[in-house]
Amino acid sequence: MLVGIAGPTCSGKTTLLRELRQRLGAKVAILSFDEYDLYPSGSPALKEALKNGSIANWENPSLFDYERYLKDLQKLREGKSVTLLTRSRESQSEGSDRKTVQPDRYTLVEGVFAFSDPRTVVLFDRRFYVDIPVDEMIRRRLDRTPKDSADPWDSPQYIEIDMVAGTEYYVKPQRAKADVVLDGLQSPAELASRVIEEIKK
Repeated sequence: MLVGIAGPTCSGKTTLLRELRQRLGAKVAILSFDEYDLYPSGSPALKEALKNGSIANWENPSLFDYERYLKDLQKLREGKSVTLLTRSRESQSEGSDRKTVQPDRYTLVEGVFAFSDPRTVVLFDRRFYVDIPVDEMIRRRLDRTPKDSADPWDSPQYIEIDMVAGTEYYVKPQRAKADVVLDGLQSPAELASRVIEEIKK
C-alpha cells in the first residue's frame, strides 16, 4: 500500500513517521520527498541561488525534481525498489550519498509537497494531510531555527511573511486532495493511531 503524508513545515509529519515506523515495524518502508530537493544543503545549485537571490520563496514545489519523484512513485507502486541520491538533511547527516527504498506492505511517502502534482495523487492508495494553525506553524518554525543562521529561509521576516504566503498558496491546496485531514496539534501517538486505523480498513 502506497501512503502519502503531506502538510506544512513543522506540522509533525516526521515525528508521525517515527511513531508509525515504531508501531508498524518491519512492515513499513519510508520515502522522504525532501530527497528530490534540487537545491540540497551545500550544493552548487544552492550556493548559486543564494548568491544571485534567484529564489524569493522557498515554499515552492518547483524547487523539487517532480519528474524523478513521479517515476519513483510509479516504480514503488509496481513493487520495484528505487535508488536515489540523498538530498534531505536527515539522509545527509547519516553520511550516505545514496539510498535504496524497497517497497513493503506499507510504503509511506512524506513531504510538504507529497501530492502537490495531480499526476501523483492517483498513485497513492491513501492520502493524509497534517494540518496546523498558522500561528502554531510559525511558533514551531521559529523555535527550530538556529539562532546564528544567516540563511534567508531562517529569518523571522521570511518565516512570518513569505513562508506563510507560500504555505497558503502552494501547500494548503493539498488539503482538499487528502482522504483524511489530521490535526497536527494532537500527539504523535494519536495521529499514528488514526493513520493505522485508516490504512487497515
